[in-house]
Amino acid sequence: MASPASPAAITLKQADIDLLVAICKQLGKVDTKQLAEDLGVNVSAAGMRWKRFKDKAFSAEAEAGTS
Repeated sequence: MASPASPAAITLKQADIDLLVAICKQLGKVDTKQLAEDLGVNVSAAGMRWKRFKDKAFSAEAEAGTS
């Protein structure tokens, strides 16, 4: 499934990132099988995308907290 907008067309403000981080903390375990289906990729790729997203999000949160 293709994304509705190219990555270059999306700009996230710090408040958007903070919101996503807060939501991620509440999610608990993500259903990677469902995520894979929604993204149109295999389960392994979906799991890796989720991990990388969390790593980036929580890294941005940590950096914002130390600034």
